[in-house]
Amino acid sequence: MKSRRLICQVKNYPWGGHSYLESLLNVKSDEPYAELWMGTHDRGLSKLESGESLLDYLKENNEKALPFLFKVLSIEKPLSIQCHPDKEFALSGYKRGIFGDFSEKRELLLSLDEVRALIGFNDIDEAVENLRRIIPKSYEAYLKGKTESIESLVFALLFLDSDEKRVLLEEMALSLKSFSSPLDRDRNTLYVLQNNPDDIGSIFPQIMNNVLLRKGECYMMEPRIVHAYLSGNALELTDPSDNVIRIALTGKEKNLDEFRDMALLERSYPKKLASLSENGITTYISPIDEFSLGRADGSIGSFDPKRATIAIFLNGEAEIREGNESLSVDKGSVVLFLPSDENISIVADSAFYFARALR
Repeated sequence: MKSRRLICQVKNYPWGGHSYLESLLNVKSDEPYAELWMGTHDRGLSKLESGESLLDYLKENNEKALPFLFKVLSIEKPLSIQCHPDKEFALSGYKRGIFGDFSEKRELLLSLDEVRALIGFNDIDEAVENLRRIIPKSYEAYLKGKTESIESLVFALLFLDSDEKRVLLEEMALSLKSFSSPLDRDRNTLYVLQNNPDDIGSIFPQIMNNVLLRKGECYMMEPRIVHAYLSGNALELTDPSDNVIRIALTGKEKNLDEFRDMALLERSYPKKLASLSENGITTYISPIDEFSLGRADGSIGSFDPKRATIAIFLNGEAEIREGNESLSVDKGSVVLFLPSDENISIVADSAFYFARALR
């Protein structure tokens, strides 16, 4: 039987928490559980229950390292404002020691409940209108004349000195408290400010697209798109890379010079993906031809992985049958499927999700 249960690594980042992932994995931890990594990335290599590395097992079965990194995200505090490189910037950054690998990083995010996010920038006129509404005094004092483009506005904010940032954030906090019927962007701004009271990134919900991903919706973050996830639980499928440039809402290293060169600093929109359902399997349609993200609504009489596939069972129990052998799994189980001469069937009492290599 080629199908194997995997043991996967948890990442304990400050923006995680003690609810979704702890419940999924049936554990208790003093550290926040932020991400579950599933794949062959060297910073989070999955293993078989025997202790053998997933990478070695794939090689034994004439399969390559996975062309993706599959994650579960549990977001209880805002993530950093960030972007990822395309192929050109990844290779250039790798040669200069900025990135740990030379892979571009495209990102699919599938909401498991409701995910709040900032994705891409508003038009400059809309951004200015929002700022003049919420920080009229600071706008006149520090930003007026520096708003001919999104790029000039972003860097005018980022390069304010410490006293100017303090005054601006104090004015913004007072404005937010005075609004009797706050907009979604104001609620997000207040939420980010409460978690990052001294960070100028707290004003970015006023100049970015505020997006609510409803359960089951999938969005694609193309390289260079600036984004930040604020709250919720999700699946994330990316290229096998950890290349990222951060500018705010983080205690990690910031790189404004690389950000200026790489980020898409203009009006931009989030890209919601369509899906195709057939025979109980839903596939989210993206332009990526190396990997895909899918959902099975329950039992599948014949599951053909075609190439290496990782599935995660978020609810209930399932029995995987491969020829005359079987494997029982429960909530939180992660399973590797490989092409097999035997028919693979899955008897499941709830939906499960999978990432599939396409070549």
